[in-house]
Amino acid sequence: MPYTNEQLVKLLTPNILIELITGSTSYGLNNGNSDVDKKAVANLPKRHFFTLGKDFETIALHQPNDYEIHSLRKFITLLMKQNPTITEMLWTEERFITKTSKYGDALRDNREMFLCSEAYYAFGGYARDQLMRIKGGLEKLTEDDKIEHLNHTAQGMIDSFPRKYSEAGNGILLLNEVSTLSNGKQNLQLNVQYDNISLTQLNGMLSELHHTTQTYNKMGKRNRKPGEKLFKHAMHLLRLLISGIELLETGVLTVYREKERELLLKVRNEEFTWDEIFEMVAYYQERLKQAYEKTYLPPTVDTDKAEEFYQDLMLEWFAA
Repeated sequence: MPYTNEQLVKLLTPNILIELITGSTSYGLNNGNSDVDKKAVANLPKRHFFTLGKDFETIALHQPNDYEIHSLRKFITLLMKQNPTITEMLWTEERFITKTSKYGDALRDNREMFLCSEAYYAFGGYARDQLMRIKGGLEKLTEDDKIEHLNHTAQGMIDSFPRKYSEAGNGILLLNEVSTLSNGKQNLQLNVQYDNISLTQLNGMLSELHHTTQTYNKMGKRNRKPGEKLFKHAMHLLRLLISGIELLETGVLTVYREKERELLLKVRNEEFTWDEIFEMVAYYQERLKQAYEKTYLPPTVDTDKAEEFYQDLMLEWFAA
């Protein structure tokens, strides 16, 4: 039978593997108006795995504060994609962990397994999303901004294809150019050369790029007015860039940004002009690119190793 989110949360609460405080509180950037948000990883009770219904992936509740629960499978899948808010869960300071288990401890103990240089596109991409929202709200969004953002997004997708498509490395799929057509829409020019590839895999890769391009013009169309919301976006934009630089340079992610706390809070509190903020963004974007070019992190997560780790956790879960 289908369950409401509230019913699922009730089912999952005794089976939480790890739960922690996230967002501005865990970053050290909260103020008197900040909510205390939480995220968790959980498994369904064992008997609910053996039903005709589907396993859950993610549950999101927003009252009174944001609360997300991810299935272990979904959580590890997002980790392998370097999703920033998910990756942060394994590096958040222990004082913000509100519930854990031997499975949650195992995730944190093995967190380096899930790091790779694709963090450049993940952290940089989330930061660019914020930048697009800000410039859209300020009516400062240019065609060059759109082209640069789509270029970064598409290149990140192409670099991830070898992890997702087994035949992706058997030929060439290059992004030659991103341009704006006469109708105002963005377009990708590709160089595709494969001597032998299945239609299913080639179609999968091209369909992903096509879908991204089709939906791209929705970016920046939200009507936002300059104010605290946009300055908050700017604060998190810079935090993402700084975190991504650290991760690529050191293989470590500091979630509580004590060192940059004063700077980031000044951004949130509107103590910088937008020109000053955009200069900082450009500076950290360049540093992120340099960190990516020099990083010692592997290009992708070892899929077989991650799969084995997930299987071992689940086998232990069912045996318990």
